[in-house]
Amino acid sequence: MATTIGSKHIWLITTIKAAGKISLKDIQKKYRDWAGNDIHEEMAVRTFHRHRNNILLNMGIDILCDRVTNEYYISNEGEMENSFNEKSQQAVTASDDVGGYYFCGTYQRLLFIG
Repeated sequence: MATTIGSKHIWLITTIKAAGKISLKDIQKKYRDWAGNDIHEEMAVRTFHRHRNNILLNMGIDILCDRVTNEYYISNEGEMENSFNEKSQQAVTASDDVGGYYFCGTYQRLLFIG
């Protein structure tokens, strides 16, 4: 299964959201085991930060680090649903913008466009 940048962003957002707070080491472990990672490589630190930055710029979702625990979390969860609702409209009308997935109402329900 070829994954796109958009599907990696969705995976990262849902992984952090599900955990509440999560260390980079745990993100890397989960990424290595993720079905969308065909070659089961570990996500490089630089790649993780690039994804964080792109998620903020494109979706308005801010992934921050708690410097005390060194864990990542989504700082603006209240704004997430609005951002996802906007992206769902764009994804339905745009060409496979987020890797075959679009957002259905909330970040917890992702639908695959066949």
